[in-house]
Amino acid sequence: MRAVALLLTLFCLLTVYFVARSWISARRAVVVVLLVLSGMGFLRRVLGVQQLADLSRSRAPLMLTLTAAMAVVTTLATAQVVAYGAMPGPGRLSASTVPVARRLKSDGPCLLVTGYAPELGWYPGCDTASYAHFRRTPPPPGTRVTLVLFERGRLQPDEASLKRLIGDRASDTRTIPTTGEIGDATVITLR
Repeated sequence: MRAVALLLTLFCLLTVYFVARSWISARRAVVVVLLVLSGMGFLRRVLGVQQLADLSRSRAPLMLTLTAAMAVVTTLATAQVVAYGAMPGPGRLSASTVPVARRLKSDGPCLLVTGYAPELGWYPGCDTASYAHFRRTPPPPGTRVTLVLFERGRLQPDEASLKRLIGDRASDTRTIPTTGEIGDATVITLR
C-alpha cells in the first residue's frame, strides 16, 4: 500500500511539474514542485493529516493511499481548469483580431500599429509595432502603415493622440466588423 501511495504522490508531483513547465521556465517549475512538497509537509504536520494516520495505525496505508489519490484527482482537475477554464480570453480575442488581420494582407512591406502586437501581424505577414514604439521610431520609407483600433481595445491612443500620430498625412479609414470581445476595428491606412 505504501508503494502505491508513493507512486501516486510521485505521479502527482510530476503532473504539477509538467503543468507548471508548460506555463513557466523549468527552474520555476521545480520551485513550484518544491512549494507543493513543503505544502504537503505542512498538511501532514499542522493540519493533522499525520495525526489521522497515527490514530488509525492499522488503516494508515489505506489513509495514505486515499490522500494521495485525492491529491492526484485534485491536481488533474486543477490542470484542466488552468488549461481550459482560467484562460478563456485569448480564444475570444482571436474572434476580433483574426478577421481584421486577414483583411490587411499586403503585397509589399507593411506595418500594423496596434495594441495587439505581434498577434495581428501573423496572418497578413506584416511587421507590428505598439503606438508608443510608432511615436518614437518612424517606419522605413515605402512601408504601408496601418493603424488598427478596436472598440474596446487596450493600449490605444485617445483621439487627440491619434490626430498627432496621423499628422498631415492623407489616410483612408474603414471599419471591419468582428464578433470578438474587443469589438469592431477601425483601420486607418496612412498614404
